[in-house]
Amino acid sequence: MPTLVMPFVERSTDNDSSDTDRKITDSRMGLKDSLGPILWILRLTGLLYGVTLSSPCRKQSVTEMLSRRCCSPCLLYGIFVVCLLWGNLALSLWSFNGMTSFDGFVCNQIITSTWFFQVACTALCNIWLSKHWNTIFTTWDKHVISLDPRLAVGDRRSAIVAAVLYVVWLLVEFGFVGIGAYLMEGGGIGSGGSFTDQHHFNMFFQFLFVLIFFYFISAWYSMTAVFGILAFGLYRAFRAFFKRLQENFVDGKFKGDVEQLRQKHGNLIRLLGIIDGLVSTYILLVVGTIIPLIIFTLYFVLFETIDTFSYMATWWSVSLSLIQIMLVFIGGGLVNHMAHYPAESLYGIDLSCRTSEECHQITVFLNQLTSHPIGFTAFGLFTIDRPTIITVPNHLPANST
Repeated sequence: MPTLVMPFVERSTDNDSSDTDRKITDSRMGLKDSLGPILWILRLTGLLYGVTLSSPCRKQSVTEMLSRRCCSPCLLYGIFVVCLLWGNLALSLWSFNGMTSFDGFVCNQIITSTWFFQVACTALCNIWLSKHWNTIFTTWDKHVISLDPRLAVGDRRSAIVAAVLYVVWLLVEFGFVGIGAYLMEGGGIGSGGSFTDQHHFNMFFQFLFVLIFFYFISAWYSMTAVFGILAFGLYRAFRAFFKRLQENFVDGKFKGDVEQLRQKHGNLIRLLGIIDGLVSTYILLVVGTIIPLIIFTLYFVLFETIDTFSYMATWWSVSLSLIQIMLVFIGGGLVNHMAHYPAESLYGIDLSCRTSEECHQITVFLNQLTSHPIGFTAFGLFTIDRPTIITVPNHLPANST
């Protein structure tokens, strides 16, 4: 029976050998090394626990060994960040005390509290689910890099771009808030910062506000970037698998090992399930909060009289909501589409020249591809696929009228 061709294992001659050696060298860069820049951002902002960010050939320091203990400094730092964000949410919700009517202030407060709730839950779940990272690294290096060694280089580039955009993101956000503080003459950054209004912006609460705002925007960006990088990486992995599948068609006839291909695809599906355990809560929070955020924001813009800066800030909030939901839908949709894509090629296999065992293997493979949706889920409630992408946006005009 023909076996699957593994071109990166076999030694070629002359010019091809140097290209193969270079690919093998690139493949030694595992996912953890590739995602180093974004992982360090997660570590510095208190959103990563239980992952040692060091070279495997370098001896671990005492601090790195302590990072794996249950009471490590990294865990304590993460708990501090989570408590800070949840305390900020509690203060924002406390401002609803005494409100008796619905007006522009209440609407703006709902928008702000919804953002605080999304980020606080995201940070908490990220710390709680950090245990998945090491499994993701091991499984990814085992099953993805073998498909195409160049995938590691693509992951590295994505992480570097995300790190650069993080710096730009901080500059834009703090610049935007600084302009707002100047224009409002110390009147507070939005209605959500009620605790700073009550204490007249003394130095301590100014510092506390800046600290909370830093962790708030860092948590929002970090998980959004992590989801985008992992989704794009999985899409490229399924695409590399499909290219490997196509290589087994010679003159329109399939010459490969169906069972071996099915197992490789199953390994990618299991990897997707592990990653989904890390990001499914984030997807649920995004889908669950974006629609009310957009609805309340549009109401605030259309029916309330606001100043120019508040008008700009409101549309900035809408833009961020759209960026989040589009990233989830595009990333999830690409993974779902490419994970099911091999089915079209399998339908084209001529079964008349295959043995009964091979026909059974093809049938099992097709059932694996078509029996249930493959992709990211919103905490297991539904899969991000074409029906979901079409259905969710249709609720916006219905709920807005």
